[in-house]
Amino acid sequence: MRRGLPAAFAALIAAAVTLAGCTDADELQGTPQPSVSHTPQVTVTASDLEDELMEAVRAGDMGAVTAILNAGQDPNYWLDDATPLSRAIVANNIEMAQLLLDAGALVETDEWSHTTVAAQYGDAEMMRFILDHGGTTTGSVNYRGWPLATAAYAGNLDTVKVLLSLSADPNVIVTDEHGDFPILVYGVNGGSPEVVQALVEAGADPYLQGSDGKTAIDAAKAPGREQIADYLGTVVPAA
Repeated sequence: MRRGLPAAFAALIAAAVTLAGCTDADELQGTPQPSVSHTPQVTVTASDLEDELMEAVRAGDMGAVTAILNAGQDPNYWLDDATPLSRAIVANNIEMAQLLLDAGALVETDEWSHTTVAAQYGDAEMMRFILDHGGTTTGSVNYRGWPLATAAYAGNLDTVKVLLSLSADPNVIVTDEHGDFPILVYGVNGGSPEVVQALVEAGADPYLQGSDGKTAIDAAKAPGREQIADYLGTVVPAA
């Protein structure tokens, strides 16, 4: 269920609407008014709106997102392993992503890469949009920071093709918690024959070894990867 705006924020909106309805000076004078000392003071801090911004982005509510941003909420924060911009990317909502970017959302920081989010979850249009607004085909050489490795492992053929079309290197060695591995190995482990083929056709080397001494050809020998193994057998000489 969608959460409403916080009570303090709603109170501010209600107060603004009430005052906006009283445009006649005589009307205001003829209405009993509370003394200033008894007027409740409503204070809204930006941090109060973090949950509400996330929910509004998730719901695709442009009006609510605009109101929350105008109330002073910074769009650059983590909440439940996500940022407002990452929510827009996962939804492939370019209009929402543009609104957040206009409000100062950052695509790349030392803490997160929205390019890799787009590589994993986005469609081709979103991938291009993020790359056109500060994204990069390169990054830190680790799985979460290298867009092509992320896209390959996710089996996202659309974003793999976009990244390769922009000269992303398919032979980068990428680091994760298990060691250092070629991007093609990530593609094989992701299980998409189409992604593996796109990488090979872009120049990925099936013989490139990871820190464990194994190649994509070796990775394709695992159960369930017969189609990938058959394809690689057609593009490399038999051992």
